[in-house]
Amino acid sequence: MARPDRDAAYARATLLKNARYAARALDTVGVTLLVEPLNRIETPGFIVGSTAEGLGLIAETGARNFKLQHDVYHAQRTEGNVIATIRAHSATFGHVQIADSPGRNEPGTGELTYERILPVLDEVGYGGWVGLEYRPSKPVPDTFAWIGTVRTHEVAAP
Repeated sequence: MARPDRDAAYARATLLKNARYAARALDTVGVTLLVEPLNRIETPGFIVGSTAEGLGLIAETGARNFKLQHDVYHAQRTEGNVIATIRAHSATFGHVQIADSPGRNEPGTGELTYERILPVLDEVGYGGWVGLEYRPSKPVPDTFAWIGTVRTHEVAAP
């Protein structure tokens, strides 16, 4: 987040410098650095507020181990048309997170149709994890019923 007493350009330049440093250090041990764009509706002043801004930061670092943490909720709030974004940029995803929009509750409680969205991750060859980051609208065990409607793969515990 940019501090009120610093301008956005200064904050972004600092982020870029730190991301380059972190990516180099992490590359020596085989670790991938992620950046997660957050919508500025709920996080005003956040430096990376869209997929395009995240991809721009990644490109500027020139680091091969710097990827996007694609949060479908934030992408919907900022950009909409999440299926097109997945198709266009999935090769840059290091991790995907989901929640419904608006409200950031579990899938099935808002406007996103995960029955259509999640299969696109398969279509484009995304092989990483999909994390659930939402605010449960009811007791947590009751928020998992939607999984049976979209599940295409068996999952193993880490």
